[in-house]
Amino acid sequence: MTAPRCKRPRRATRLDWAILTAWSALVAVVRLPASSPSSWRYFDNAAAFLFGAMRLHGRVVGLRVYHLNPGYQFGPLSIVVAQALREIGGTHVVLVAQLTFLVVGLSTLWLVADAASRVGAGSVILSRGAFLVVGGTFLVEWDHLAIDTLHIDDAIALACTAFAINAIARRSVWWCAALAIGAATAAKPWAIIFLPLLVAVPADRRRIAAMSAAFVGLIVWAPFVIADSNTLLATHYTTLNAPSSVLRLFGVHHPRTPRWDRLAQLFVALALGLVAVTRRRWEGVVLVAVAVRIMLDPSVNAYYTTGLVFGAVVWDFMRDQRRWPSTTITVALLLELPTLVALAPTLAAISRLAACVGAIVTVLGAHVREPGSPVEFVRAGDSRTNLNRRERSSRTCGHERLLPRADCTAANASVPAYWDTLGALFRGASSGTPDGCSVRPPRGTTVPEEAIWWGACESRGPRNDARCAGNRHSVLIFTVG
Repeated sequence: MTAPRCKRPRRATRLDWAILTAWSALVAVVRLPASSPSSWRYFDNAAAFLFGAMRLHGRVVGLRVYHLNPGYQFGPLSIVVAQALREIGGTHVVLVAQLTFLVVGLSTLWLVADAASRVGAGSVILSRGAFLVVGGTFLVEWDHLAIDTLHIDDAIALACTAFAINAIARRSVWWCAALAIGAATAAKPWAIIFLPLLVAVPADRRRIAAMSAAFVGLIVWAPFVIADSNTLLATHYTTLNAPSSVLRLFGVHHPRTPRWDRLAQLFVALALGLVAVTRRRWEGVVLVAVAVRIMLDPSVNAYYTTGLVFGAVVWDFMRDQRRWPSTTITVALLLELPTLVALAPTLAAISRLAACVGAIVTVLGAHVREPGSPVEFVRAGDSRTNLNRRERSSRTCGHERLLPRADCTAANASVPAYWDTLGALFRGASSGTPDGCSVRPPRGTTVPEEAIWWGACESRGPRNDARCAGNRHSVLIFTVG
C-alpha cells in the first residue's frame, strides 16, 4: 500500500506579517488625511463626563453618565480606554487613537491565525496569496472602526472575542476565554451574543466559564446602576430605521427601532450560536451572531461590516478548509456593494440580507469537512470518542488522529507489534520500545494509514512523560478497525 504523505500545515511566516503590516500602513496613509472620525466625540465626551473634565449645567456627571446620555450605547470599558487615550494623546488624541487601533487590528488577525494553527486546521489556507487576501480584506474593513469612525467599542469587543477564540483553541486557559467575553460585553453590550463560544471550552468548565463572563460584565456595570438606577433606561434607546435596512424588507416600516427588536436580536443570535456549537461548529458562532445583528438592526452603518468580515475570517481560517477564502470575500463584497455602486435602498437591503443569510447557511446548513478539536488523550477503560469518522479523515497528520471505541486493555496486548512497525518509520527517534514516551514522529514522516494515531493510555490520567518512564505499555498505537 502506498502511504499518503503527511502534509505539514503552512503557517503564516514573518514575511506574510510584514506584507500585511505594510499594507495596513499604506491604507492608513491613504485614508488618514481624509478621515473625520465621526464617533470619537461620543467617547471623548463620555470620558470627560465620567472623570469630571466636563460638567453638565455646572454639576459633575460621574456615574450618572448613562442616565443623562442614553445615546451612549457602549460600555464602561470603552470609556476607560477613551480616557487613557486622552491622557496619552493630549491634543493629538485622535491620531493616537487611530494608530493604536490599527495595531489592535493586526493583533486581532494574529490571534485568529494562531488559534487556527492550534486546532489542527492550519492547512485551511495553503497558499500565501490566499492568506494575504484574507488578511488584507480584513484590515481594509477594520479601518471602518480604526480610521473612518473610530468606533472603539466595537473594536475592543472584536479584539476581546479574538482573544477568547485563541484561548479556546489552546484548551488549557478556559478562564482567559471567559474573562475576554466578559470584557467584550463590558466594552459593547451586544457582545453578549458571543457567549455561546464558551460552550466550546472543556465540558467540566462550561458552567463556571459562563458564570465568570457574566460576573465580569456585571461587576463593570454595577457601579453605574447602583449610583443611578435610571442607567437601565439606556437599554430603551432607539435609532432611526434606515431606508436600506433589512427590517424594511421584512415589512417593518416603523420610523425607529421597534420595541421587540433588541430582544429578538439577542435571543435569535444566542439561539443560532448555540445551534452552531451543538453541531460542532463553534468557529462559526461569531459569523452567525453578527449576521443576525445586521439582519435585524434598523441602522445601516459601515462599521457593522467589520464584525461580519471578522466572523468570516474566523470561519475561513479555522473551519472552511478550502484553498481560497470564499466566505470572507463574498461577505465583504455583498456588504460593500451598496456603497461601491450606490444601489437603491431596496437593492442595498437585499444585498445585506444575502450576505447575512448566506453566512448563516454556510455555518449551519452547508456540508463542511470537520477539522477536529484539539486531541484529548484517552484514559484507560475509556470507550468514548472525541472525533467522528469525518473528523478523523480530515486531520492533517496521521499521528494526530483518534479512533472511536479505543480499548486500552486490548491495545496493551498489541503494543509490541505496532511499535515494531513504527520503529522502522521513526528510525532514530527512540530506542524502539514503548518506553520512549516523549517520542514524536519526525515532521514530514510518511505514516501508513493503518497506524493513524498514537498517544497515552494509562489509568492514572492523561499522558505525562514522567509517569511514562519505565511503563512499557503507556504508549499505544491504534489502528483503523
